[in-house]
Amino acid sequence: MNAEDAFNPSPDQRPFFASGPASMVLSQLERGLEDASPVIVLTGELGVGKTAVVREAIARWGSRVTPVWFEPEAGAPPEKTLLKQIRAFGGHGRAKDERPELIARMAHALNDITKRGSTPMLIVDDAHKYDLEMLAEVGRIESAAIAADQTLKLLLVGDPLLTEILDREELEILSQRLALSCRLEPMEQADTRQYLNHRVGATNPDAPNAFSRKAAREIHTLTRGVPGAINALADDARARANATNAGVVTPDHVRAVSAATRRANPQPTPAPNAKPQPQAAAPNAPPAPARPAASPSRAIKRPAAQPPSGQHQRPDGPPPGQPERRVAQQRPAAPTPSGQQPRPNVATTPGSPAPAASKPAAPQSATPNAPGGPKHAQPVPAKVKRVPPPPPPTEPVAPA
Repeated sequence: MNAEDAFNPSPDQRPFFASGPASMVLSQLERGLEDASPVIVLTGELGVGKTAVVREAIARWGSRVTPVWFEPEAGAPPEKTLLKQIRAFGGHGRAKDERPELIARMAHALNDITKRGSTPMLIVDDAHKYDLEMLAEVGRIESAAIAADQTLKLLLVGDPLLTEILDREELEILSQRLALSCRLEPMEQADTRQYLNHRVGATNPDAPNAFSRKAAREIHTLTRGVPGAINALADDARARANATNAGVVTPDHVRAVSAATRRANPQPTPAPNAKPQPQAAAPNAPPAPARPAASPSRAIKRPAAQPPSGQHQRPDGPPPGQPERRVAQQRPAAPTPSGQQPRPNVATTPGSPAPAASKPAAPQSATPNAPGGPKHAQPVPAKVKRVPPPPPPTEPVAPA
């Protein structure tokens, strides 16, 4: 196999790379094999390398396990798959045999494997693609082995949707016998560069570092560490580097291949001028009442204070044609010497009733400039503007 086929080998020739996530799953599968419960579930996204990890686990187990890959005939009903599994485990059966007889033959085949010191294992790859009835038939096969006091391990492999499928009530026969469920994650960035050099070095030992560090980082970013996507992108990038007689794959080769792939497989994008669809209103929701806009020039009128009983009440508004007069805000009375009445500061309009008598002020000190006392000993009289009298009229002068 040459260097160009390093990322497209056959399953038998594909070298296994023990990345961090793959090594963790292998240890979990080992615990599942030793567990008394018969069902093991392995999930992971498409292209992450689930089947490769299962093949590596089988290779490491060796004679401890007798694996059989579940491959039902296309279009065959679920009840007809039992005969094929019997023959796969080395048993014998006839198409005209009834189910009780087939179950007995299945138990006999499993017993022969157990006597050799091996554990029979039925591997269902892409289990999420089978319907519920086919998966239930797999569970019935395992139940028949338990009823016959035989051991049969089930390894179900599929994408993350498989976990939700096994939670269905129809597949309770499998979920109740679950030993463990593990998930294979994508590789880390450090594993990606080692994986690339491992693949190239397995086919061409003279060029183990065919990918630069930056190119490996670019490949990891574009593929998120999924081995299936890494193989496709690395194969095209290496072909482009060889076409330009470059000894090492650079980030420019990776970006050029990625851009060409996006142009060949464009993703549908929404129209730039597409208007969003209006959302339908609730059928029984009443329309919200419209609030009148508040006018900034309109002053808010406060209700006038009620006068004391026995006094004339001021009408609500001014006479027509006259502007409304506002009462000046009452200010605190100026301090006066003791023995004198304070002068009111409330401005009144002609014809309006006198304001109610206020409470007498608290006695204050008559000492000038004392704390709490008046500032001056005597109140300052108000300044009066004197207007000079008009000049006397002059007598007219008679003409000469």
